[in-house]
Amino acid sequence: MRFVVGQEDTSVSSVCTVSSFYQLPPQHENSPSHHHTYCSLPGQASSSTNEQYPRTEKMRTRYPASVSIDALLKAGKLVKPADKRKETLTFEAFDVASQKWSDVFEAVCHIEMKEFSSGGFCNAYQATFASNTAQGEVRKWVVKLYNDKAIATITGTLNSTVENHCRKQVQMHAVARHVTQRFKMNIPSDFGECFEFNRCYYTTVNGQPATIEEYVPGEFVKIINNNGVIIPLADDESSVELLLKAECLVHYTYQSSNRKFMLLDIQGMGYKLIDPEIATTEVMDKDTNEVFFCCGNCSTVGIDAFLACHKCNKFCTMMGVPENTMYIED
Repeated sequence: MRFVVGQEDTSVSSVCTVSSFYQLPPQHENSPSHHHTYCSLPGQASSSTNEQYPRTEKMRTRYPASVSIDALLKAGKLVKPADKRKETLTFEAFDVASQKWSDVFEAVCHIEMKEFSSGGFCNAYQATFASNTAQGEVRKWVVKLYNDKAIATITGTLNSTVENHCRKQVQMHAVARHVTQRFKMNIPSDFGECFEFNRCYYTTVNGQPATIEEYVPGEFVKIINNNGVIIPLADDESSVELLLKAECLVHYTYQSSNRKFMLLDIQGMGYKLIDPEIATTEVMDKDTNEVFFCCGNCSTVGIDAFLACHKCNKFCTMMGVPENTMYIED
């Protein structure tokens, strides 16, 4: 005899024999009349059968997760799955120390065709691994493709290619991640929570150059713009501290690079940062006339704007950053 128990989220293993629900004596289970024995299903009122054969751990009552009535009613109408494409992506990483590219791994991904976010230069699409990777990672990713406006700027104003600019985007992210890690390595014990960047790789989607980076959950907040403007946050203690630390990080990158570049566009979900920009004191390389980093490089315009409104704080003191003499009092 077999019972199929109708329970919320019950697995295939819920199809089991009577003896797995009731502790039947061997002689009873093997009795010729065993197929005539009537047993109560789990959850029924107790009977002499239940008293004779008590419940085991598998029979404990399970309760489904709480779901709102609105959600239950919505499930009465057709809910179409997101339109996705399945594609094998190669994750290429850039190493700032060796100045080399390498294929980190390949993964079959499901990429949603409808963007979940759009910016001035890119459209962002959610992606998930179709199965576990060799590294055993199962997580969300974000694929970013340049929009028409960005492509026109890259190929026209910058006289570059979409692939080259996309690779420089990943290179810039690697530099930002590196200097932020160096910053974090030098913080004192009383500094508290510190920043870190997500991982970002180069790939191609349907033949188009793209970046793919770790999805960072949480509420997005922009702290410092790529033009150097500091954006006021809420007056609560945690927000004030976040802003002061962000200013310290930016000032630190400028000083530690011998004033050759500054990390800007500080944004993300709290201390988890995404989408940086780097401003350089020299816009172009003197030998090749190639623009450093990407089209968000505001150069000295962004650097001077930040220094004009950045007043050194206790975190700058902790990190041993020299006093900013370009600060202008309001």
